[in-house]
Amino acid sequence: MTEATGSGAAEIQPRVKTALSPNPYGPRTLGVLLASLGLLGFLALVALRLTYPFELEWMEGITLFSMERLIAGQPLYSPPDFNWCPLPYGPVYFEAARLASLAGFAGFVAPRLISVLASLGLFWLLGALAGTHRGQAQADGTRGLVAAGFLALAYPFCGAWLDVARPDALAFMLMLGACWNYQRTRDRPDWPGALVTVALALASFHTKQTALLPLLGFFLLDLSRAKFVLLGFLAALGTSLALASVGTSGWYEFYTFDLLAGHGLHWAGAQEFLSRDLVFSAPLLVLAGIGLRGSPRALIGLAVGGFLASFLGRLHPGGYDNVLLPLVICAA
Repeated sequence: MTEATGSGAAEIQPRVKTALSPNPYGPRTLGVLLASLGLLGFLALVALRLTYPFELEWMEGITLFSMERLIAGQPLYSPPDFNWCPLPYGPVYFEAARLASLAGFAGFVAPRLISVLASLGLFWLLGALAGTHRGQAQADGTRGLVAAGFLALAYPFCGAWLDVARPDALAFMLMLGACWNYQRTRDRPDWPGALVTVALALASFHTKQTALLPLLGFFLLDLSRAKFVLLGFLAALGTSLALASVGTSGWYEFYTFDLLAGHGLHWAGAQEFLSRDLVFSAPLLVLAGIGLRGSPRALIGLAVGGFLASFLGRLHPGGYDNVLLPLVICAA
């Protein structure tokens, strides 16, 4: 009787293991496959586009001129004339492109290389935040891969903007860098960690102002822990804007705030956002909603801020599909 029972248990055990083992064709495997294909496709396209000798986007040329002005020692934010009017963004991206050019990368390759490296940093940071955001003892590599892969899959949806000579990729990489560093150090707060978070957040804003809303959402929804970091960021932001305005005789403020505010609002963009953008991004938003359950409040604030940033971007008369990057990045 005992032998029969032992034999039966031995037969049942492999069946139990098989029943409990992950389905190789389940949603998790499908997500990994799609994410991997998205990342590989992105890398292949970037390799083909990086050295293209002409503009991939019609304002890449102004980025090139900005870089050349910095190399020549000329200011970016000066009174406009027939030869020069800068893009309405901060100087961080253009300074990074200048350094890449001085390192030997010629023409459009220098600023595009900065965007490509920033995009790779974006993928890594998304993976790091998604893989550990529930406080696991070990990072979930699958969740991280899927988050990065969905951003890669959304590359054409957002205007194929991650690798062009524009500041978006760098701004959002710095933004996520601030969020990741805060998450990494918030349970053991120290001044060096807080200063790094503030520096990354400040650099993100002075790369492109769109990063402000996601950052505010991130810090405000974790205000009990983030109040000193948030106060430091706001103080540094106000001080840097005042110094930039004084140092450029008010032209920095004019180009990065007054000029954009003077464009007015494109209310048809709200309809486009609600009737088209949200429809096409609905699968990602549903997955994001599922993934955010039980997440730290800071990451929920980041997602809400990204949503608002993209919506306001569509209200701007010059808003192209790249305005959807905050929505996709913060949802992923």
